[in-house]
Amino acid sequence: MCPVPLQATAQLKGLVLLSAQLPVPWERVVQLDFGTRPGDAPSRQLFCEVMAKYSNVVLTTAEGSILQCGYQVGGAMSSLRQVQQGRPYQLPPAVNGIPPSAAEPLNTWQQNITQAASLAAAERTAAVAKKQHSSSSSSQETVLAGATRAYMGVSPSLVEELCKTAGVNPHSRPDSLRSQDWCELHGAWLAWLDRLHSGNFTACSCPSTGKFSVIGIYSQQHNSVHDMIDGYYGTIQAGEVYANLHQRLSNAVKQALKKARGKVYSFQQQLAAADGAAAVQKEADIIVANLYR
Repeated sequence: MCPVPLQATAQLKGLVLLSAQLPVPWERVVQLDFGTRPGDAPSRQLFCEVMAKYSNVVLTTAEGSILQCGYQVGGAMSSLRQVQQGRPYQLPPAVNGIPPSAAEPLNTWQQNITQAASLAAAERTAAVAKKQHSSSSSSQETVLAGATRAYMGVSPSLVEELCKTAGVNPHSRPDSLRSQDWCELHGAWLAWLDRLHSGNFTACSCPSTGKFSVIGIYSQQHNSVHDMIDGYYGTIQAGEVYANLHQRLSNAVKQALKKARGKVYSFQQQLAAADGAAAVQKEADIIVANLYR
């Protein structure tokens, strides 16, 4: 185990989980509050930032001073926010987009995704051109980029799941979709919002890819989200235990083999010496016998 989890475990030892919340609605951060006993004010806070390759875990005091973090981010790495021990914790910069709403009509929702897809494609084209220091062909507008750009709290994985439910290719251009496609996709969108509101999730996973979902799009069903997560991480933990045990046994076998080979070599040397001693003894006997002639 790396030092950060060990240090965080030491900081949280003896504390209980008091609450779990999203500090900002539709944001990518979960805040876990820990204290001595239920009803007490929290003494430690753990922020889990779920942002793909920029994900991080930050442990702070109740006042927000950073105690430990998975990755430290200095001024040379980011001008927007520094995440370092001793500094006050700040939430990640707000993402673009508007909060999802079931009250939004289909036409407005479709227009938002289409316009956002155009903006996302223009941004990618400008970024590539700047990196290559030359003009570049324009990037393709996609439903995937449009939905993630238009709405808060919407990840590429979620859009792919919704598109799979609606039978739509997430990499399609928005203007290539038929009216029926938009209706099916909007229906999947509303069903997802209803699940969030009601908490009626359908935990499932894909055995071949290891992906999991809470909207029921994969073949393997689970009793609950907790059961699915326990099974997923339980398998990983069991694999780590097996790997550690295998390594220990391999090292023990290697040491035993090395020791056994050393003994075999020693015995071979002794046997060779014994054979030589017999020959020398025979020659000595002949010499001694000839001394009396």
